[in-house]
Amino acid sequence: MKKTIYILFPLFIYFASHDIIQFLLYILVNLLVGSGEQMANLLQENGAYVTAGVQILDMLLAMAVTWWVERYCRIHALFPEAEQAVLWKSMKCENNTCDPEADRQNDRRPTYNPRVYVVKCMLVFTALAVFLNCFLLQTGVNRFSGAFHVTSQGQLGTPVIMAILLFGIVSPLVEEYVFRYLLYSHMKCYFSAALSIGISALFFGIYHANLVQGLYGFFMGLYLAYSYECTLMAGVDQKKGMLVPMICHGFVNLLVFFGGRQGLFLMLPWWVAALLLLIGMVVEVLYYKKTYF
Repeated sequence: MKKTIYILFPLFIYFASHDIIQFLLYILVNLLVGSGEQMANLLQENGAYVTAGVQILDMLLAMAVTWWVERYCRIHALFPEAEQAVLWKSMKCENNTCDPEADRQNDRRPTYNPRVYVVKCMLVFTALAVFLNCFLLQTGVNRFSGAFHVTSQGQLGTPVIMAILLFGIVSPLVEEYVFRYLLYSHMKCYFSAALSIGISALFFGIYHANLVQGLYGFFMGLYLAYSYECTLMAGVDQKKGMLVPMICHGFVNLLVFFGGRQGLFLMLPWWVAALLLLIGMVVEVLYYKKTYF
């Protein structure tokens, strides 16, 4: 029971604070609407900007609350068993050699070039995102999810500048912090990396709250967590390692946003998307073989 609470605690804090803050922000918006006709007309004319602005503030404030609660729990050792598990794993890592070449030969710590790794991840993420969007839209899976159409229309109708802020910066920052930095890291205190990757991706898919984006989020979540884990395996600091999935997440979000607005994923032939996915898989395998063997 304590393990479950420790693992799910960040999600509970984030979503609880997210809903409360969203409720308060919309109360504030309604108060502004009722403050005068001029203000009401201004807010109505810029409704898309207001909606996106509320989402941005909501996510950032909820993340700040989650960060503070997480820090408070860590400082006051409210989860001592988890702290012991983290300490045990860190001590186990300290017993390994600090020689990168020796670690690579012993298959413990692969060589790591940040620029090459980020480029590789962006290529693979692009291939995966294009294939999944083409597959889910062209096979008609989207017809089974009315919620997807409502959500998709709202997202594609977001003004470009707000979309860049929301989908390209804020959303990747907050989601990677909650699902990879906290949830995935908490799970790894007790479970293997493979199981932690799978379950964190499942939660990431459920978080998107509709069938199409849920499936898309699950598969993207798998690779996001995998890319994060690879940085940790290479000995990169946990905070610095988060930069890779954040950058790739933001890039792919904007790719899907602009591609969706242009109808790219409905026009692109399925075999082209499949070919891109195959190329991405080949790139991943070649990188893995060169790095780990």
